[in-house]
Amino acid sequence: MKSYLTRLIVIIMILGIVMYVAGCSSANTTSTSKATQEVLKNDKLAELTTEPDKFKNYPVELTGKIFTAPEVKDGKTAFQMWGDPQKSEFNVVVYYNGTSNDIKSDNYVKVKGTVKGKFEGSNAFGAKITAVAIMADAVEKVNPVDIIAPAKLKIDVNKAANQKGYSITLQKVEFADNETRVYLAVKNETNNKIYFWEHSAKALQNNKQLDVKMNFDYPRVQPEILPGVVSEGVVVFPALDINAKSATFVFEGSSDDFNIRINPMSFDVSW
Repeated sequence: MKSYLTRLIVIIMILGIVMYVAGCSSANTTSTSKATQEVLKNDKLAELTTEPDKFKNYPVELTGKIFTAPEVKDGKTAFQMWGDPQKSEFNVVVYYNGTSNDIKSDNYVKVKGTVKGKFEGSNAFGAKITAVAIMADAVEKVNPVDIIAPAKLKIDVNKAANQKGYSITLQKVEFADNETRVYLAVKNETNNKIYFWEHSAKALQNNKQLDVKMNFDYPRVQPEILPGVVSEGVVVFPALDINAKSATFVFEGSSDDFNIRINPMSFDVSW
């Protein structure tokens, strides 16, 4: 529900953002040189978003997820992002001179720039909303895994299993503090549509069975795959024990040809 409401609320109107951008662009800088100040990063977001004006003109290097469509006016671009995408917290308004077709809603980005203080606006219900405003020198699109759950260990596997033309290749496994990512390629070498049952996938380790986690941020294997098509994606599990040195991953699917039964495919992975 929180995610749904977040997408419905337009916190800052473009006119207000552009007026704020213009005001900040023409304002005189009174703080000390950026070169003498600490570069603020995501670990400072709680304090930064609580007291934006305290850090006015400080340099920043932040990462986050864009949750509004970037707005462009008079050669300037503005968007909002969550500094903590997992919790949808720490609202940051980012604006910069120029435009880019590569920066879109739901992108994960790294922003380098300068704190311009507190920005105030209204949400769709008329409630007052405050956020920290950043004048960006650079906005770079980044891989979601680098923000959400950086890998502590990466294992190249490249093992394949094939049943009657239903082929699964387990390409690699990445272990992070809060999740395990399994990269798959599913190929349909049959004459009929096949199905990949992501919800049935299992991870086995230390006599325990783990189900998949919901995946909203990474590419997913398509549930229906036509003949001759290869679909690649990531299946996400809860964090596994790296010190266990092994795990088994099990995947299931089916075919439109009811005469073909696809048995569960298991992959033993050691590191």
